[in-house]
Amino acid sequence: MTKRASFYLLLIVGLGVLLNHMSWREKDHGYVWVVDEQEIDVLGIVHDKWNKLTRNCEHVTHIPPKSAQYLAIELLIQNYSPPGSNSAQIRSLWSLQNWALAEVEFEDLLPAVVLLQPAKDEPLIVSHAIWSGYTSPWEPAPFIRNYLSTQAPDAPPPLIECFDPEIRFLAP
Repeated sequence: MTKRASFYLLLIVGLGVLLNHMSWREKDHGYVWVVDEQEIDVLGIVHDKWNKLTRNCEHVTHIPPKSAQYLAIELLIQNYSPPGSNSAQIRSLWSLQNWALAEVEFEDLLPAVVLLQPAKDEPLIVSHAIWSGYTSPWEPAPFIRNYLSTQAPDAPPPLIECFDPEIRFLAP
């Protein structure tokens, strides 16, 4: 066998082995790259990196724990749907233009991201813009950002674009 033929044979065998272990799989929200049955949201990873390079978070403010606004929002979330929400603890809280975005953990409920809009006396929870649960196999940040911006188009885009989850939203 000539060197050229050996090279082409090696290339074909290598490509066959590679394709046997890797593929694209269509899921309910798009496509994932599958490597030995491990699903990877390649498009989500790329979207998240692009978001971090192009967003402007200059006016998005972190609300510190123990501040009056933080405690008021935590109490509002705890009273939203008792008894499950009673154990709500805010992991991170951000605001922009009187809107707020809270990342919340519970004792008996799945983690959640809660969007709050301004109102006269106190902020209101945007009930149709609460993300709760896991995102597997999708990358959490772009998946949740997309959900929130779709559900609450009036929310300030930088508040949602600057959301980076601290909680692990991929299934345990």
